[in-house]
Amino acid sequence: GRQMVNEYDENDVGASGMTLRFANVDEDMSVSNDALVDNLVCDCCQTDVALTAEGPVAVYRDRTVEEIRDIYVSRRVDGVWQPGYAVSADNWDIAACPVNGPIIQADGQHVAVAWFTGVNEAPIVKVAWSVDAGRTFSEPIEIDANHPLGRVGAALLPNGDIVVSWLRSTGMGGSELRMKRVARNGDQGEDYLLEEAKDVFSFSVPQITRDGDNLIVAWTDEVEGVYNVASAVVPAAMLK
Repeated sequence: GRQMVNEYDENDVGASGMTLRFANVDEDMSVSNDALVDNLVCDCCQTDVALTAEGPVAVYRDRTVEEIRDIYVSRRVDGVWQPGYAVSADNWDIAACPVNGPIIQADGQHVAVAWFTGVNEAPIVKVAWSVDAGRTFSEPIEIDANHPLGRVGAALLPNGDIVVSWLRSTGMGGSELRMKRVARNGDQGEDYLLEEAKDVFSFSVPQITRDGDNLIVAWTDEVEGVYNVASAVVPAAMLK
């Protein structure tokens, strides 16, 4: 097993903030191989990790002492986590955690990272691909710049395409849960709106996974102040 967590440690961090750590967790819940991955990261953005043909790659929102909070990856090579580097130089200057972490998916040497950024007060959801197990990434592909809230999810399809899910603002505090198929060459399908998610809670982080030819999505919705967990099965063929 493996565990990737954000954790505060005043002995390791260079400025007041959170660290990113790794550990192996066995079936009996014993913890070993505790390691520091990055000594200063965004406080509340969730992290993610995927297994490539060359080992695990972690993705997270980094934080510099100048409060630039972009998406970084770190590769574990020969048991050692390498220094993190930016997937894309968004240069988002924000002196607070946006609570909007990235997602990573991998298949062999192919890796895809999806994320949200609000740089220059222009929110956008992006995807970038790697064909060398996360060493380098392509120029980002714009997924949505029409008032997205982010909270991205993703699942790889057998043909190598990725399906990205995200929340979009509808104004007046409302939000929608949308999905889109994206190919490695940048070709994109049309947005697919989960009509059942019209009341999705704006701070929900929807989860998406693939089961055969179907995508299973789960999210939190809010109806008249009552919160529920909702789910849907979406055939991948519907995302054209």
